[in-house]
Amino acid sequence: MASTPLATDPLWQLCNKSFRCSKQQQSANQMTRINRDSIISFLALCALFTSCASAQKETITVEKQKGGVTVVHHRAKTSYGARDRIEAINAKGVVTQAEVKVYDVGRMPDGHGGMREAGRYYRIVKSPTFDLRLPSKAVI
Repeated sequence: MASTPLATDPLWQLCNKSFRCSKQQQSANQMTRINRDSIISFLALCALFTSCASAQKETITVEKQKGGVTVVHHRAKTSYGARDRIEAINAKGVVTQAEVKVYDVGRMPDGHGGMREAGRYYRIVKSPTFDLRLPSKAVI
């Protein structure tokens, strides 16, 4: 018998060569996946650190009014508009607090077939007065 037919067969060499190429392509694909995953992880970390670094900057102003009342405004810009936290300190040292949020809204329908022009919407979030409304009756 002659030497092994597989070693001299050109078809076998061609198949063996294509098998090696596919193995190289697999390793290249794997490296591409690793590079892609590392880039995605890096971008996610950058986004996380950037969002932490862009903390809200708060400006504080002090107003002295008649009667010995001092009003302190803590103003900050937020993603939805602005926020103003107000502290009023009277002459006896009693502190009352309120928080007002300001929303910039566009044109809106007014419910009567017309339009309300763009402007600001003020909402009191915390108030120095108590909520004296009784809770609704619980259904058992």
